[in-house]
Formats: sequence, C-alpha cells, structure tokens
Amino acid sequence: MEIYVGGNKINDIVIGSTPINSVWVGANQVWSRSIILPTTGWESTSSTGVDNGYAHYSNAVTINKACSLKFTTTGLTNNSVNNTTYLEINTGSGWPSPTSSPHLWGDGGNEFDVSYGSTKTISFNHGDQVRFNYYIRSSNSHVNVTSYVEDAADNSVIDTQIVGTHFWTQSPGGGGD
Repeated sequence: MEIYVGGNKINDIVIGSTPINSVWVGANQVWSRSIILPTTGWESTSSTGVDNGYAHYSNAVTINKACSLKFTTTGLTNNSVNNTTYLEINTGSGWPSPTSSPHLWGDGGNEFDVSYGSTKTISFNHGDQVRFNYYIRSSNSHVNVTSYVEDAADNSVIDTQIVGTHFWTQSPGGGGD
C-alpha cells in the first residue's frame, strides 16, 4: 500500500536521519521500506535423498509493493538432461505446477528456459508471492545454484546468495529416474 498526503506520494519516512522501516495502522502494515516480506528474503535450502526430483522449494516471499525485480541465477549441474531452477509466482490463485512456470534457468532442455547466469526482469503486484523451486531431472545428479535479486527501478540489491543445493541419490534397486 502506498501513502499519500493530498496528491503527494510519500516515498521515504525518517525521524531526523533515522529511517523508519514500516508504518502500521493498528494491526495493518500500510507502508514498508522493504519490497519483500520477510525482509530476510529467500533462505538457503538443501536436500539429499532418493527420488529427489521434485519440490525443493525455498521459502516464499511476499511482494510488499508493486515493482519490477531483476533475478540472476548462476548454477552448476552434473546432469545431461538439464536440472532446472524455477521462479514460481502465486498471484492469488495458487502456485503453478512444478514445471509450468515461464521463469526458469537451466542448460537448454526446456522451451522457455534461459541459461544459468542470465538475468530475468519480472513485474509484480502488491501481495504476489515468490519462491524458487530446484528441479532435479534424474537420479545421481544435483543442482547447486546461487541467486541474487535487484530492484529494477534503481538496481539496489534486495537479496544475495540465495543458495539451493540439492542432490538426488540413486533410486532403490539401482534404477534411474
């Protein structure tokens, strides 16, 4: 939510030189300096296990005001069938299925992916939720990625070192995926 005095939008709130990070009216937060909640951002996540190919999610972050963010994800995989990192967005109608997000990084195995190291700029509305999904496509492979997020308006850093490390061990009985 944005705050206006008359027709003037309040962009920053300070007391003297001390920044105020949020404004509340009763139990409702009406303004925040941060674009994301929680302000700690996407936390590191890792996993190892059998049949480890789906649903390796970072925590979800809520977008606190309409904005455009730039996401850059670099990654290492040891899989010829393209382990992938998805950025999933819930706009209020639920999370997309694990492989339907158009925002993904990989090694070239999907129609919409970009290579690791590429930057994607994505627009959000207040209340959208965002998470990373690390998708491992075959047993005995891994994905190890580092992501960072910038505000597209001024290139200020929102979050850094969002690391996801996931390994899928051999399936029982020596089978593949």
